[in-house]
Amino acid sequence: MASATAVPGVIESKVMVRAVLQSAVMLLVAGAGMGLLLFGGENLVEGAVAPYFVAGLCVAVAAMLLTIWLHGRFASTQMPGATSHAVSARLTGLLAAGMAVKMTLLVLGFLVLKQFPLGADPAKFSDIATFAVTFVGGSLLCQISTALTISRALSQRCTTT
Repeated sequence: MASATAVPGVIESKVMVRAVLQSAVMLLVAGAGMGLLLFGGENLVEGAVAPYFVAGLCVAVAAMLLTIWLHGRFASTQMPGATSHAVSARLTGLLAAGMAVKMTLLVLGFLVLKQFPLGADPAKFSDIATFAVTFVGGSLLCQISTALTISRALSQRCTTT
């Protein structure tokens, strides 16, 4: 429900909470499904890389939370006289900031896993690749879910004000 004082381009905190919940559910379902496919039944990949798969999902959740927090910080500021171009530019900036968070966490994850492997043996390329692919896939799902939630909220705001 939009109020008479609603400002175009400002995203309410309930929208950000909805984005977190929708992204978390999507990531949980996709992660569980992929985990069952990869490690259950036919064992498409070695069970030794399972900790790296889980680490990729966990870092994707951290990226989602940081990105949505960052989106909330940027989007909570008012844009007096906001035009559709200004709102579009803000969303583009939010996506760029989210990508910077994801790239930073991916590089940090790689460095940490090389230094502190999740098993007795040093991390191999396949371990790091499992982490990276899982993280990137999970992050992409979260970004799609968040972008859809925010754009839906903004389009509803623009049609009601």
